[in-house]
Amino acid sequence: MSAGRERHEWVRYRPRDFLEAPGSFGRRPDARWLAVPDALRSLLAGAWLQHQASLGVHFELSSRRGGVAGLARALGKQSDYLRRKLNGERWANIRDIAAWALELGPGIMPVPRSPDDLLPPPEFTARADDAGRP
Repeated sequence: MSAGRERHEWVRYRPRDFLEAPGSFGRRPDARWLAVPDALRSLLAGAWLQHQASLGVHFELSSRRGGVAGLARALGKQSDYLRRKLNGERWANIRDIAAWALELGPGIMPVPRSPDDLLPPPEFTARADDAGRP
């Protein structure tokens, strides 16, 4: 793989593509994750971070009026665009996650305590020989 191709590898995948059940992205804290080759670990870590932030957003919105549409209005974004990021259909960037935290509170942000916290825990990850996609 050339350096240019490596740099843009993320465009082939959506965050939810790393889950056994993509519809559980941002919805289920116990979602099952696929095993990935080492070359995709940073993408998996990004998907895991976005999933955790999305879980926090959905938790906060469950006790507030307006839901995703209200948050989108507060952020000056389209509801569908925000919903796709919260559901893992699009990648969120660090500014997106920071904006969610500024609006809803820092509790939506995952706080890793060790390098192991940057990836899904082993009990939520398929064994390498069970791997399907990506």
